[in-house]
Amino acid sequence: MHSGERALQQWVAVVVLAAMAVGCSSAYTPRAGRRVSMTMQQGQIAYVRDGQVIKHGAFGSGLRKAVKGSPQAEAAAGEYHERTVNGVICLGLSIVALIVGGGRMGYHLAKEENADTIDAGLLLGGLVLYGVGLHQVATAQPYLYDAINIYNDSVEGFVPQPPPGGSWVPPPPLTR
Repeated sequence: MHSGERALQQWVAVVVLAAMAVGCSSAYTPRAGRRVSMTMQQGQIAYVRDGQVIKHGAFGSGLRKAVKGSPQAEAAAGEYHERTVNGVICLGLSIVALIVGGGRMGYHLAKEENADTIDAGLLLGGLVLYGVGLHQVATAQPYLYDAINIYNDSVEGFVPQPPPGGSWVPPPPLTR
């Protein structure tokens, strides 16, 4: 590869990363109220409740603070946090197991020796941990939305506001 091609690739990578970083923020702040709203600030999830911005925090620890006061919402936030932490731990351990197992296997094969069961066990264990970690992280996300929705449903006295510039008439009660 020529140096000009490499410089072009590096320039494109920098432009793409810069565009991604700029696109991960919002200037919108939800209006103050008892309900929890989710927004992006400086590329990170943030929650707004009672006019206060609560950062998402490590592994979603801020979600617990955002939904405090509703036991069901707190339980969902706790499940989100636990699954996220467990998933990240499993993913980290899987990377270590795959690197060590692959390195050991490569070492044995380079010396023209048979790879032992420890090598295979590390590689297989790393793959299993990777799958478990991905599952934990992927199944955590719905609990984030559940926590917010459960909390918002439990807020007393919420009255929907009319749309801007219009009037709002509540629908008639359902009759059977």
